[in-house]
Amino acid sequence: LNHLASALNEQKQRRFAHSLIEKANWQESAFVLPDSYEGQGPCRSCHKFPQKEEGLCQYCLLDQKVGSRLPQTKYIAFYDSSEGMLPILDYSVSLTDAPPALKGASPYMLLQLDDPALSGLSNIPAAVKYLANFVAPPDDCPICQEENPRQASFACLAQRSRGKEMLGFLKADVDNLGKLFVFGLKRESDSLDTVSRICTLSRMLDIFFTGWVEHLARENGNLYVVYSGGDDLLVVGPWTDIISFAARLRADFNKFTSNPAITLSAGITITRPDYPIARAARDADDALEKAKSNNAGDVQKDSITLLGRTLQWQEWERVQQIWEKLRPSLGQIPSAFLYRLLAFGNMWQEYRSGNTLGLRLFPFLAYSIARNLDARKTPEFYQWVDGLLNIRPGDKEQEFVLDNLGLITTLLIYSRKEGHHDER
Repeated sequence: LNHLASALNEQKQRRFAHSLIEKANWQESAFVLPDSYEGQGPCRSCHKFPQKEEGLCQYCLLDQKVGSRLPQTKYIAFYDSSEGMLPILDYSVSLTDAPPALKGASPYMLLQLDDPALSGLSNIPAAVKYLANFVAPPDDCPICQEENPRQASFACLAQRSRGKEMLGFLKADVDNLGKLFVFGLKRESDSLDTVSRICTLSRMLDIFFTGWVEHLARENGNLYVVYSGGDDLLVVGPWTDIISFAARLRADFNKFTSNPAITLSAGITITRPDYPIARAARDADDALEKAKSNNAGDVQKDSITLLGRTLQWQEWERVQQIWEKLRPSLGQIPSAFLYRLLAFGNMWQEYRSGNTLGLRLFPFLAYSIARNLDARKTPEFYQWVDGLLNIRPGDKEQEFVLDNLGLITTLLIYSRKEGHHDER
């Protein structure tokens, strides 16, 4: 296995050597790009090659073409000629929603996506491939009809949020995957780490992140799967849908593995729909890294980072329950009170950091409750927030709520519709 790994690594470093070398010499023409700008500016997307159409170079135009067809793709056809739409060295690939016609050059391999029934394909070497490529369809939103009638725009997806019109970006992957492959199948006697079992483990993880994630995305209907496969994913959607999708993903992953030692971590960033997508993806990746660095005693990772707060999944479930319980009362809660509650959460964090002045939050909170809340109109919310005033040393539940008061309050603020002004 060590020799094979070394040889494979060497080949990976030389994967295009046959296209760059001819008869043991460099093929110098392969290093020259025959592009002429001819008065054109650089591509507005990659900034590397001259513009051709719509301000894009030929390569970005091809990416745009492929990307627009992927959500409707049901078959991927591979050719050993230039027959396909996407050239790859001396080969080519086509994306289609129907089996390619068997005339002229036929594909030497056909992948049918997300459907294991290979009926009607007996004349072509065919296989099944699960691929998470779901993109939310448009609705009657005027933004969709104007920009792209085939799929929902990010601005349209933000409007589907239950609260402020914002997007959520979810990045997630399996914890300690390297250790899982190296040690997961080892035993003191009769070790199970054979090549076949390792391959099966890899394939099963990939099936979950391709086939099952695709199923969950279609079931939700409001998500944009940027990529999902192997052991990780990046999904965009209405921020409320992304939060519920992350919880469903983690619950289903636990059922799929049936092994508490195999865990999943996630990072979520919430942005306005006009926030740069590439930057939002990096922010989600940073949130994921923060979640994966979360250690609590013997429990490592198995965490989620949301709005800058990192919690174990079990802790997040408790926060989510509180948020869902209080959300129906929002129509009767002044926005000014929620923002004060957010400040009180910061005061508690100051106290936890050693600054006793942070305990001022309790008299301030009592004053704000008396001035802004009516126990008759919002009994559940009033009871919850009033309970924070009754200091109970050693009460872990009260301490947990105060520790996460900022996160709970921010979620409540985000849950209000835009333009709701009732401060007093």
